[in-house]
Amino acid sequence: MPTPSFLHTVCIAWIGGCAMTLGAAHATSCALDHAVFRDSGGQGFVLSFSEAHSPHAQVTARARITHPVRGTLFKFEMGRTNGYGATYLTQTPLPGQEKADRQRPHGVYFFDKQLKPLMEQPDPPAWLFIENLGAADHYDARHRTPPGPELQDPMWAFAYCKK
Repeated sequence: MPTPSFLHTVCIAWIGGCAMTLGAAHATSCALDHAVFRDSGGQGFVLSFSEAHSPHAQVTARARITHPVRGTLFKFEMGRTNGYGATYLTQTPLPGQEKADRQRPHGVYFFDKQLKPLMEQPDPPAWLFIENLGAADHYDARHRTPPGPELQDPMWAFAYCKK
């Protein structure tokens, strides 16, 4: 698994000069389970978090990725491992699905306003990155959603806090 410092370097190279303008909406008092993020590419993808409502202690929130044309691409449960404390999203089935498209979790990495990697999950992070969403969208979601832009592997910028 790549280290946060490696992802930090890749992310800065990928988004270049737009990092500071997109991260400007960061709020200091918003629990992650109320946070909404937008894709840094400006294609209209939204990543929104909600309360977990799970009997499992390691599940800390739920998440959903939507697009105005394509609808809901993915639903997830966010978890955190013991020990090292890696954070991940595991896909959950959408309505009408027996099981989620992929069973392998997506690693989640947190960054501050200057794109410095953070080991702990802040509430909320200014930026976050989720591993392998582009491949999951390309091979799974785009075949069950209306035509529209592919998700790729964007950085996610904090947009606002829903109350």
